[in-house]
Amino acid sequence: MNDNEIKLDEPLPDDVIIAARDMYAPPGGDTYWSVLESRIMAGIADSAAGRWWMVVGSWARSGMLAAAAIIVASLVSALLVHAHNQEMRTAYESVSQPTITETMSVPSAALSERDGPDSRDATFREVISH
Repeated sequence: MNDNEIKLDEPLPDDVIIAARDMYAPPGGDTYWSVLESRIMAGIADSAAGRWWMVVGSWARSGMLAAAAIIVASLVSALLVHAHNQEMRTAYESVSQPTITETMSVPSAALSERDGPDSRDATFREVISH
């Protein structure tokens, strides 16, 4: 094994561990982390980007426009479906129901059961004569 080769299945040599700790040690000791944290938190508190409601507030107009577009689109589609259903109903009724010219009017005397046989015969003759 050469001097600059390290096998990964073996523990690191002590001199490598010491050199890595020296390179990655915080500058100025443990106070570095508390100073860094206070600087970051001060930067977040002073900036508008750090306030989530400011970020979300900038989206409000776009969100309202998108919601309005969805509502309008759903209303238009509902109206189109209703109009289509009405057209289909009208077409079905025009085919399935007879027109007024195809119906035959029956005198009201023909529908009465209280009449005697003579009036029924007269009504029958009147209906056939048409």
